Amino acid sequence: MHTVKRGKKVENKYDDIANGLHRIADGINPPGTEQGNDAYGGVIRSLVEAVMGIPYGLKDVADAIREHGWAIKESALDITGAIEKGEKGDAS
Repeated sequence: MHTVKRGKKVENKYDDIANGLHRIADGINPPGTEQGNDAYGGVIRSLVEAVMGIPYGLKDVADAIREHGWAIKESALDITGAIEKGEKGDAS
């Protein structure tokens, strides 16, 4: 087994790499923050998990828009049918 002598420059580079990794980790999960829960009951322990939860909320928005679209379409069909039949009165 060979032993490698590390010079001051090499050790400083390792320290730089370690410090960089700590900064990345602190950006993902800031020190002193506690875990939380999202609207679906999931546990959020980091900023990455929080960001990953956004698509779930967007899916709910899309589902709600889709439901409103169907309701509008159904109402339009009812109104169109009433007009075609010549019905009078409130079309609501």
